[in-house]
Amino acid sequence: MNAEQSAITVPPSHETPAGGDVLLVSPNGPPRGELTIDGAKNSALPLMAAALLVEEGITVLERVPAVDDIFTMMQLLRQLGVAIDEDWRGKRLVLDATELVSDEPDLHATRSLRGSVMLMAPLLARLGSFRLGHPGGCALGTRGIDIHLRCLRRLGARIDDDESGLVGRAERLVGQDLLLDLPTHTGTQQLVLAAVSAQGVTRLHNASQEPEVTRLCHALVRMGARIGGIGTSLLTIEGPTRLRGETVRCCRSRLETGLFAMAGALPGADLILRKASPEANPVLVHLRGMGATIDWVDAETLSVRAPRRLHAESIRTWSYPGFPTDNQPPLTTLATQAHGRTTIHETMYESRFAHVDELRGMGASILVDGNEAVVQGPTRLRGEVVSSNDLQSGAALLLAGLAAEGETVIRHGGTLHRGYADLPERLAGLGCRSRLDAEAFEPMDWR
Repeated sequence: MNAEQSAITVPPSHETPAGGDVLLVSPNGPPRGELTIDGAKNSALPLMAAALLVEEGITVLERVPAVDDIFTMMQLLRQLGVAIDEDWRGKRLVLDATELVSDEPDLHATRSLRGSVMLMAPLLARLGSFRLGHPGGCALGTRGIDIHLRCLRRLGARIDDDESGLVGRAERLVGQDLLLDLPTHTGTQQLVLAAVSAQGVTRLHNASQEPEVTRLCHALVRMGARIGGIGTSLLTIEGPTRLRGETVRCCRSRLETGLFAMAGALPGADLILRKASPEANPVLVHLRGMGATIDWVDAETLSVRAPRRLHAESIRTWSYPGFPTDNQPPLTTLATQAHGRTTIHETMYESRFAHVDELRGMGASILVDGNEAVVQGPTRLRGEVVSSNDLQSGAALLLAGLAAEGETVIRHGGTLHRGYADLPERLAGLGCRSRLDAEAFEPMDWR
């Protein structure tokens, strides 16, 4: 990097909350105020993996959220030899992957991050090998990577998968016609990263159309890749391509937009969401159906006002542009405040109702049968000590804390920092007092 490129403000250090921390939430009436939506970590992670393919110049990522999953990916990339300058005030990362030194990051760290799976294709392309732990992340039941492994093998990789982890080798990758059994976004991103380095043409059938996939494809094209059909279910990639460094802005978080739009639909709430994501439209359409008033003030600013009476409206999760599975847990919370019966069909994961027992403990009336939950509302929620099992169940409990009477204590509240940055400071803008604490289980003294 030259002097100008390296002259980036770097905070002394960032301390990240541990998953075992406690988040205390004490609302002062319904949420009212303003909040700025952050960048999407699900957009940043594949772009960080794509930086491994760049052998000429540097990759600059903008609108990067300062969350734990990003910090873990930075740790892994540095172990591979990537030089990273970080500017969290500007929400920018500068990555230089011109000199990789290893194909084996820390196995324990890879097991803590689902997104580490996307290191496979870039390492095969650059070094011809990788050794990774099985990817971790939220415990949502079966989240296999069979599609990744099968399709990478079709492209020419030899991959061993055993209890110790994943070991892959490839002398070269060769383009193929590939059909994804499911339109998985991480699978699509993995195979796009592999295909830009493969000899010949690769066609991905039943590709994911999620905005984060589209952003990755457009970024790779700016770097020099040849990709057709972007935004459709059939992607055509012609390789190999020698990629050059570029400046890329991550997507605004549609999941965070959806979460805080639901907060704006809670009884009595009135919120302004700045830098909101238009890709949250599947959630916004549903909230309008429940009676919320939702208006775009301008291209980046969303106004959300609660109705006098919130109506029950059933949903079925699906891949984009359907209702996102990651917004289903907080929608379950919102349904407890709606008049009537809401049926929620979860089609993506079999363990996505881990938050239900905690909501019942707060007073919710919810029945679960397999992949279906029935919520009867409205019910009065009361603040309790509850436990977050994963990132989005934590989001559900956070929303419940905003709706509840009294103080809510969320054990393992640090799991929210995997995807949501600076929550106490941002919740203060909604009139809610909160604190992330390693020890506190006693009620807070706010004096």
